[in-house]
Amino acid sequence: MADVLDNPGVSAAPTNPSMMHVLQRHREILYDYSKEFHRTKANIASARSHAELLSGGMGGGGGSSSSAGMGIHDMMLNERGKIDGAHGIADTVLEQAQATREQLDSQGRMLSKSRGRLGGVLQRFPAINSLVNKIGGKKKRDQMIVAGVLGVCAFVLIWVAFR
Repeated sequence: MADVLDNPGVSAAPTNPSMMHVLQRHREILYDYSKEFHRTKANIASARSHAELLSGGMGGGGGSSSSAGMGIHDMMLNERGKIDGAHGIADTVLEQAQATREQLDSQGRMLSKSRGRLGGVLQRFPAINSLVNKIGGKKKRDQMIVAGVLGVCAFVLIWVAFR
């Protein structure tokens, strides 16, 4: 059809403007239908490949309704087995997370006990306690200096950027 519309014979060449218009309209309709045909063909090919992927290539191409129903049943059972396997893996991960949480709680309790013991030692020896307090004060002072320098640098950077 496209060949006939694109290359009309010498005797079939229209000379009338209304015939030329009709011929042009038929070409447009043919183009639209061809485009829709190729789009539908591509969609069908995509659906077939999707079905083959889901079936795992077990279709075989027979196509009888009883074997197709059996294939769907087998696919559902197979999918159920995969879901159960995924649930088992998720349960294992949750058990590992629970064990990790218990270990972290245990370590936290151990650290709090050692902090209590260290506090008792510091109160028994006032010289050590004053040394720890001086170290803490110097650390706080250093943090304030660093924060001030960073604040000034940020202010200068913003001031230069918007100037």
